[in-house]
Amino acid sequence: MCAQLPLHGWLIQVVEAPTPISALLHAGIINLGGFLLISFAPLMALAPVAQWTLLIVAGLSTLISALVMVTRISIKVRLAWSTCAQMGLMLIECALGLYELALLHLITHSLYKAYAFLSTGEAVHDFGLKQLAPQKKVSFESAVICLSLAVAVTAAIPLLTSYDGPLSVWLLVNTALALYLVSAFNQSNKRAWLPALVIAAGLLGFYLAGKSLLGNMFSSLTHTNMFSAMDIWLMILFLCLFSLTVQIRLFPQAKQTQTLYRWLFSGIYLDEMMTRLTLQLWPVVLRPKIKQSKTEQKSIEESWV
Repeated sequence: MCAQLPLHGWLIQVVEAPTPISALLHAGIINLGGFLLISFAPLMALAPVAQWTLLIVAGLSTLISALVMVTRISIKVRLAWSTCAQMGLMLIECALGLYELALLHLITHSLYKAYAFLSTGEAVHDFGLKQLAPQKKVSFESAVICLSLAVAVTAAIPLLTSYDGPLSVWLLVNTALALYLVSAFNQSNKRAWLPALVIAAGLLGFYLAGKSLLGNMFSSLTHTNMFSAMDIWLMILFLCLFSLTVQIRLFPQAKQTQTLYRWLFSGIYLDEMMTRLTLQLWPVVLRPKIKQSKTEQKSIEESWV
């Protein structure tokens, strides 16, 4: 139910449904997988193989879905791929043993995606406002500053606090906040950094408060240790995600970027390959056409008249 690759095709296809139905699917039903994993948290903690399987599948799904989302133009299709990536992050949090963070992610994702789908009708108006707003400039120098700042803050967390959990989640959070702040500093309006700093501090405070509030529900469960194999695997994936996103935004005309863009725009053809495999395993048998006599056809035509 979490639409992880390569079993994600159904979620991308249902975006053609009416917007309220899309909001229900992407903000409600899609969370069933995360809800079940949180409910069976004690059982998941005793199955390292299941945790690794979840981590590999969800990690690759998050990486690919987040990159594919960048190539999309349709608002609802972008939101659909965003849902795949968000579900991957939720499963990653469950695999790491951060069930309180997964529950917080589930609640906030439901609220955000419901609002995002129900407000897709205002896409033209929002586009006009973005055109009038100061443009956020991202250069190669700002990307390097952002990554350096995120790595430095992440490395300082275990040195300044007693935190001993996985650092990969903090690397992702710090990278997102640093990119937001660096983009605000590069705006033509030099005062834009102050509200951006307030928003970043508010988001970080909400994250810490929600994590602490829900942490008592899963206090008896252990989480993944710092610099474990799982933690290092996720750090590599998140750094790849950041690097490829910067490449697409800064070097769109490069030959490697155009090749990557073409593959991402097609979703790496995973849905097509999965559909062919499904039809090979369970071929669709069409019902043969029933031949009718002239007398039966005549009686049917008379009944229509």
